Amino acid sequence: LRQGVTDSIWLENKERQSLDDFCNSPTAKGEHKHCVSSLESMIDHVISHFRTSKIKAISSTFDKNEDQYVVEEVKKVGDNAVMCHRLNFEKVVFNCHQVRETTAYMVSLA
Repeated sequence: LRQGVTDSIWLENKERQSLDDFCNSPTAKGEHKHCVSSLESMIDHVISHFRTSKIKAISSTFDKNEDQYVVEEVKKVGDNAVMCHRLNFEKVVFNCHQVRETTAYMVSLA
């Protein structure tokens, strides 16, 4: 039992270090990034970044059982967007980032 607890603490510390390494790593040229651990933090970050509370949240979903899709519609969302992606850690953490000169589109698939 003691070894299991020790292993659990070691894995938790290793994940925390990996998460810190990722979140504190240098950004690409023209990129702004920030790690957040809740929806509230995500919204606060985006509002602070754009200096406005007029934001629009868009999420994506897809059918995991499909391997081929047909593009039904492509709609430009804008040239000023922050994208947030869940990171592959046990703890819920999102990487929110904005890259200059990037245009966001909403694509409907069937």
